[in-house]
Amino acid sequence: MAREYIIVPSARHRDPVSLVKIHRRRPNLSRDAFQERWLKEHADLVAGKAATAEYVRRYAQLHPFGSTQEDPEGSKIDGITVLAFASLNDVEDYLVTADYAAIEAAEAEFADPAASEFWTAVNYSVINRLAPELATER
Repeated sequence: MAREYIIVPSARHRDPVSLVKIHRRRPNLSRDAFQERWLKEHADLVAGKAATAEYVRRYAQLHPFGSTQEDPEGSKIDGITVLAFASLNDVEDYLVTADYAAIEAAEAEFADPAASEFWTAVNYSVINRLAPELATER
């Protein structure tokens, strides 16, 4: 289970591609300290980059807080980033920007890059009845 924080809301709710990243914190941080820094400082850094404004259609953070079952692998996940894009080309273009390199460098200060992983997903909206999405108050 996780709390979702919408940093950059989707204007369309039909974003076809997502980049999903699993984060694991550095061993010197508690999960709470990791999530606090990630949400308060890092989210603003990501949202403030020109490349994010150009390519990213939606940015959300998922903050795991527990499970109703024994899940030793799931308990190692400290956060999940979900970025939505208009195309795979936009994902690729975003990942090679200097802005994204700066985001990764800043993230490496509190997340363990060797233990984190990411992948892309193709989205298909079956029902789209959501009211306009809004950013979550932080």
